[in-house]
Amino acid sequence: MAIEKSGFNITVSCSQDNTIVFKCRAKKRPGLKLSGKIDVTTDGTTTAKAYEPGNLIEVTDGKLTVPDDPALEAKIIAIIGTKGTITFTGKETGSSVAYANAWFASYTPDETGLDSSVPTAVITFQSAGTLPS
Repeated sequence: MAIEKSGFNITVSCSQDNTIVFKCRAKKRPGLKLSGKIDVTTDGTTTAKAYEPGNLIEVTDGKLTVPDDPALEAKIIAIIGTKGTITFTGKETGSSVAYANAWFASYTPDETGLDSSVPTAVITFQSAGTLPS
């Protein structure tokens, strides 16, 4: 994905329900994380264990912060756990990053303040390990 001048210009869509419009306050694309280290210590004559990097990449969770909307919550509940593609697209650059085999894992309303700020919720999504394209 090419660099956008503003996060406001990045839209999020999903193949599970193409009628969903995410009015995001914040977005966090999934990251990549190397799996745990591998213990390669062969005997007890060393003073410290020896390790090598793991050989599998894990796709971390993504998050969307949206206004807390019961209608959106109902749509997410209807497709929670359903695999599909979640795509981040830049309006100005036209570039995109797609996460295949991804699903919505939770819709969690944030604590609502007593001020005039809009109540928000965090939508978490996960991936089956397919690297982004």
